[in-house]
Amino acid sequence: MNILKISLFALLSISLFSCKSDAPAEPAEPLIERNEEVREYIDVLDELVDEYCTLVEKLAEKAVDIEEKEANGEEATFLDGLEMLGTMGTSTLKIMKLSEEIEEMEKQQKEFEENLSAADFEEFMKLYSKSVVRFYDMAKTLEKLEDK
Repeated sequence: MNILKISLFALLSISLFSCKSDAPAEPAEPLIERNEEVREYIDVLDELVDEYCTLVEKLAEKAVDIEEKEANGEEATFLDGLEMLGTMGTSTLKIMKLSEEIEEMEKQQKEFEENLSAADFEEFMKLYSKSVVRFYDMAKTLEKLEDK
């Protein structure tokens, strides 16, 4: 958890306190609207991260429900296990598909990053860091479930 907080802090610090130069004025449209490759990459990355985090949160919530049942003298049912397995199966397939897409895009990412201006790269890193924030949100959710 501490590593996640440190990584998030470092990434946000870099993006917020990056060097300012006498760069030309920022374009009127955001990078995500001007650059199709960046938009596609960020969309797939956001979907991948969200699917993974949602899966972890759902499984943790179900595990807490099962623990509460057992604490109240009830037994976990076959249906409980089947529900967890179904959630895992559906999300895992989607995660695998998105992972393949992002792997292909990451080969091209180096190229489009090199073609970005300094201002565009800074904007790209801000978009990218939003995905990291989702991991932080997931960690907070898991902490809350752990405290139950």
